[in-house]
Amino acid sequence: MTDGRRKDAFLSGYQKCLFDNQLPLDETLIFQELNDSLIYKINTQQISGIVSSHYLKAWEFYQLMNSLHYNIPEDFSLISLKNDMSEAPSIPEISTYTVLNGDFGAYLCQKLISLIDVPESPVSPFSQEFKLDNETTISIPSKLNAPKILVVGNINLDIYLNVSQMPDTGKTVTASTSSVYPGGKGINQAIGASKLEHHVALIGNVGSDLDSDTIYRTLNESGVDSFGVKRCFNANTGKAYIFVESGGHSMISILAGANNICTADDIRKSEHLFQNTGYCLIQSEIPIEAVLEACRIAQKHHAKTILKPSACSRFPEELFTYVDIIIPNEDELQVLFPEKATLEERANLLLEYGVETVIVTRGERGSYVKTREWEDTFPAASFTSVDATGASDAFASALASYLLYGYTLKEAIRIATYAAGFCISREGVVPALIDKNSLESYISQKEPGLISSHINHHLS
Repeated sequence: MTDGRRKDAFLSGYQKCLFDNQLPLDETLIFQELNDSLIYKINTQQISGIVSSHYLKAWEFYQLMNSLHYNIPEDFSLISLKNDMSEAPSIPEISTYTVLNGDFGAYLCQKLISLIDVPESPVSPFSQEFKLDNETTISIPSKLNAPKILVVGNINLDIYLNVSQMPDTGKTVTASTSSVYPGGKGINQAIGASKLEHHVALIGNVGSDLDSDTIYRTLNESGVDSFGVKRCFNANTGKAYIFVESGGHSMISILAGANNICTADDIRKSEHLFQNTGYCLIQSEIPIEAVLEACRIAQKHHAKTILKPSACSRFPEELFTYVDIIIPNEDELQVLFPEKATLEERANLLLEYGVETVIVTRGERGSYVKTREWEDTFPAASFTSVDATGASDAFASALASYLLYGYTLKEAIRIATYAAGFCISREGVVPALIDKNSLESYISQKEPGLISSHINHHLS
């Protein structure tokens, strides 16, 4: 942008748009000239789109980028404001919003005439509906063209209390330390997949309190698309009170807050986020009608669904027809089907309802997996347990991530088991989620063939 009569209004609108979408203002991304800093940020993919306040500056920028062999919009998008009286240079079209200066001038003349001829005659206020003149220089950033992972679930602030033994009726337990982290299965799984280098979006609810600002900041810092996270007024962000004893076992009490008012309509309003989704991770710690709607829409957009059936004792049978992979632990599976005696019988019933793959997590005993074609057990990875709270979230996010990378189900389960092992070896969930490089480096030492067979696939 350049200095001029439009500068202050343009910047004010830019800041308001960021605020409305819960995004922080980064003043290093505001440029008043075409300089090396701007080119460096484009070259390092820190910028995926440019909005120019002046058409002639956009034209100069287009020419500069063309001379440097950048392709617009393949490398980044370009949008400009344009006066309706501007002389358009003879270059390929730039996507523009036209400011109707001529119409505004005519409106002012009409208002002056009305004031002179009929002073009391009302004149309607001037308004302009803005729409893009064309989409020639707009495209999805190349890194977002690959299918993404979408997470639908609860969003909390986790309050950890470290205790020597779990609380019990009539006993007072003293906590040795406490800590606070953003959490909830929605947050955990979204950040887990983002650390494994996928484009990730999250749908869920937060309150209108200060805790919600912490949530938005954490998501933005973690590279998670937060446009589907709704701020609910007159509600508080969810809280989870987590007691962790020295052996790593935990007990959780949840104050649902805004999570409890997530509706099917909220999911429908975010349907655009389901587009270009490879895997949709859904948890049942939000109202069941929202869970069912998320599963329906995911199937509509040909996304594979992975469901974690936590904190819920009953599901409508219809729900299972939309689920590709379900990941209960043994207790959750027993709650769902108490009438069945064995693990295998309960898993079979899920397959009969329409689920394609059942993965039952069993803590230090690993996992049991059953599909229509095969069943098998997978041992747990050898890690010392410090806090087992987020093991299932680390497992689910890694499973979806490596299935999306093209690994087989058995390979992805083995990799996800390592991710869960890393998570339980540290306190908290978000701080304990492993990044892609660290995970693959460790696995390459333990099971060299598991990762190396796909290296060329990643590079391509």
